[in-house]
Amino acid sequence: MPKEKIKVALVGFGSGGAIYHAPLLASLDSYDLTAIVTSNTDRKALAASLYPESEIFANLDSLLQALPRLGIDLAVISTVNSAHAENAIRCLQAGLHVVVDKPFALSRKQAESVIDIAKSNELVVLPYHNRRYDSDFLTVKKLLEEDREKLGKIKSITSRIERYREKPKPGGWRETTKQQEGGGTLYDLGSHLIDQAIALYGAPQAVRASVKQIRGLGTDDDVSLTLVYDGLDYNIKASMVCPNPGPRFEIIGDALYIKEKGCPQEDMLRAGMDPNHTHYGLEKPEDWGYIRPAEGSEIEARKPYETVAAGNWQNYYKQLAAHLEAPKSAPPPVPVEDALIGLSIIEEALQHGQN
Repeated sequence: MPKEKIKVALVGFGSGGAIYHAPLLASLDSYDLTAIVTSNTDRKALAASLYPESEIFANLDSLLQALPRLGIDLAVISTVNSAHAENAIRCLQAGLHVVVDKPFALSRKQAESVIDIAKSNELVVLPYHNRRYDSDFLTVKKLLEEDREKLGKIKSITSRIERYREKPKPGGWRETTKQQEGGGTLYDLGSHLIDQAIALYGAPQAVRASVKQIRGLGTDDDVSLTLVYDGLDYNIKASMVCPNPGPRFEIIGDALYIKEKGCPQEDMLRAGMDPNHTHYGLEKPEDWGYIRPAEGSEIEARKPYETVAAGNWQNYYKQLAAHLEAPKSAPPPVPVEDALIGLSIIEEALQHGQN
């Protein structure tokens, strides 16, 4: 792209936009957070205080009308899930490249329509799967690709994000919105974990699923999936009703790898840490995973396996900037085709796994 900075419109300023997008975009020299769209009065005030150089719009219509004046290049969609595809299409039709927060759409068919419009307009549209840049996932990726001999023959991988809330948190629309409108744990936490499996192994050969409603809130809150690959079960557990959460990652082979805690980035951003801070994304050594023999559980047999690097969601946007500059030579941070695989898995889980 010819401009020195990529001008961005952030569409949505709830927890997604305010925590997972705006701080990253504002911290990078390659981006200019030109506009923020939110209809909520309190969020307008917050956005204006945090990003005084950004123009605040009450809705997408008013933003699109101002495009000739603003010169926006990229729209980042972080609205309610049910509006992701519609808002992406409107921005693409207005000539903008688009990043769509997870879930990319509510169905594979819907996602294909978005991608077709992007292709017909020669624009980039990509899913936002920032957790490919988590410290725990990057460590597992290195272990599986470079240090696999430490584990021997791998039989199963279990990836978890488990929480416990007797009642949904205030404003937690994902926990009370119907599945048909993109609510529930499968579309939320499940989207992250499914994408990480796709990043490692691609499309599974089969999917087994259990999708439950435990709290009676009208949408799923406890999900267990098994993605079946050749000789390997990749287990996914995403729950809002687990009083005793298990390890973030557990790999069973001839030896075991256990990673109890996940990446610290979310907590750091919620606490207001600048993504450019030298400690951003760094794990404490006591939070590293460990490898131990498959038989026996003696603590002294544990061998720490160092986390490879700081988690850094900035790298998604750094790679996106390179891709927009040179799409043929710089790969996208997440291939849009992977979003189609993920939605196919979600659809199969909803079709066969609900109980």
